[in-house]
Amino acid sequence: MKLGALIQGFEVPSSRYRVLQYFPHLETSGFSCEARPFPSSWWTWGRTLRWIRTLDLLILHRKRPSALRLRQIRRAAKRLVYDVDDAVMYRDTLSPGRQESAGRRRRFAATVKAADLVIVGNRYLERHAREHTDRVAVLPTALDLDRYAVRTWPRHVGPVVMGWIGDTGSVAYLEAQRDLFERLGRDVPGTIFRVLSSRFPQYKRLKVDGVRWTAENEAQTLRSFDLGVMPLPDDPWSKGKCGLKLLQYMASGVPAVASPVGMNADVLVDGVNGFSPATVEEWLLAVRQLKDDPELRKRMGAAGRKTVEEGYALSVTAPRLAALLQTL
Repeated sequence: MKLGALIQGFEVPSSRYRVLQYFPHLETSGFSCEARPFPSSWWTWGRTLRWIRTLDLLILHRKRPSALRLRQIRRAAKRLVYDVDDAVMYRDTLSPGRQESAGRRRRFAATVKAADLVIVGNRYLERHAREHTDRVAVLPTALDLDRYAVRTWPRHVGPVVMGWIGDTGSVAYLEAQRDLFERLGRDVPGTIFRVLSSRFPQYKRLKVDGVRWTAENEAQTLRSFDLGVMPLPDDPWSKGKCGLKLLQYMASGVPAVASPVGMNADVLVDGVNGFSPATVEEWLLAVRQLKDDPELRKRMGAAGRKTVEEGYALSVTAPRLAALLQTL
């Protein structure tokens, strides 16, 4: 079967983890796979439609096409799968004004209704999709554990490294949480904030160690974290998050501290494989506990790795995805 995917881009994390990493596994299940970025011009759109007509199955990742483009896709695609791993029916947390958007909701609803199958990353997104169709399956974002060696825990010398990974746009969320990080720098001294990205925040009281992200240094830098953080506001956009950062920390054997929002609340068992602080004071307590207790870091890191192995590993989700697509 010839499978194609329209994605955001080959370097976009969502495209890599939700679509591209599955291609080798799908090809062993009888699919011939090809991905193309969603076209940005009408000239490339025409060529894209001709390509779609040659496919047996098209995966449309995240996009909410206009009514005209959606009709054209539906007419050209023999089978259409819509994959969503964010609350694309809302504006994001940092957007000015309200997060509610009638236009986004309308396009999301139309795309869901047009699809033969909708694959979502968590139960929150499933509830939104099921308002418009019953052809919905939940498939969490997963990691190829062959790429994530578990960190070792030698006798600790020097400052504790609190880490975060994210793309350039996501750094704005760290900047929006400035009060939290200034408090961490003031009240939990001896902590360095290592940010793995392409842009880096600056704080007055917290030392930031910026590491420029590359595919080659990602896993190694994650293993240098003593704990990983994922603060999120409790809003409609954040509830759609599928916990990629959290899973990357856990896969690396690094204890995680993450807001109990969206997928995080399903993955983290507070006090077992990480901490789920909801207030600034709880954040301070969680980071301080992990900073002061190397054995706790090691124990929580091991529990986190086990969580990923059992439910969020590519070896678990790839056969499920292949089976879902074969039903079409």
